[in-house]
Amino acid sequence: MADFAPTRNTYSSTQPIWARDLLKSENHGRLIDGDAMLAAFPTGVVPSGTPIAKVNTTSLGAPAATADSTPDGFLINELKVQAGGRYLEGVFHAGTITERLLPGGSAPAAFKTALTAVSFI
Repeated sequence: MADFAPTRNTYSSTQPIWARDLLKSENHGRLIDGDAMLAAFPTGVVPSGTPIAKVNTTSLGAPAATADSTPDGFLINELKVQAGGRYLEGVFHAGTITERLLPGGSAPAAFKTALTAVSFI
């Protein structure tokens, strides 16, 4: 006889569990710079929920720690990048986020003040 007992869900970084309700959130596309992402994520795998900043000189998306940039939002899906690549990805910029579920456990302070349409709980 089969075992029909409920099992516990396990989540990975590929799932945007940090976003409280993706259907009610507001997102936009941002062209992501693969070289900038590789500098921050040498394995080439950028996790869902990574803070994305718009580089002011190129308008490309890069990690939040990049100088001369403006907070833009959070990467919705896990992204695999290669050197020289450009990737059009969804960026979460309005809605509710469970901050403790973001990579690193919290959002950068600059994002909390700049993204006024995001509620951090």
